[in-house]
Amino acid sequence: MAQRDNRERREFIRIAVELVVRYRFLPLPASGEGESPAPLRQGFTANISQSGLVLVCELPPEDLLVPMLKKQVELEIRFAVPDTGSPREATGRTRIAWIDLDIVAQQCQLGLEFVDLAERDRVALFKYALAAANRPGDAWA
Repeated sequence: MAQRDNRERREFIRIAVELVVRYRFLPLPASGEGESPAPLRQGFTANISQSGLVLVCELPPEDLLVPMLKKQVELEIRFAVPDTGSPREATGRTRIAWIDLDIVAQQCQLGLEFVDLAERDRVALFKYALAAANRPGDAWA
């Protein structure tokens, strides 16, 4: 019988690069209409792939922790797309794939999967990550 390989498999490579990301928690389906949108917060990427990114950010509001763990919360993300011309802002929607909380440091890492992000923004973001990984001092592990 063949031994099963239990290592994590990824569809896309991840590149360690820091990029500022503004984000907000999207309203839950059960939330009432007419509510003001959640405030924009700021974090940064730990790594980027063509399918998603890892966001390092402050701890989420306590009332969102359980819905986040149940994968009932999505995030809107905004970031400057650094491409050949002047940077432009991209906005997309992401699904939370996993959460790593650090209560002591009052921050967390969110594994985010792109749900709604324009293909040209995904490509530009990943090209930026590849270029940054090849420049000394820009990418970090």
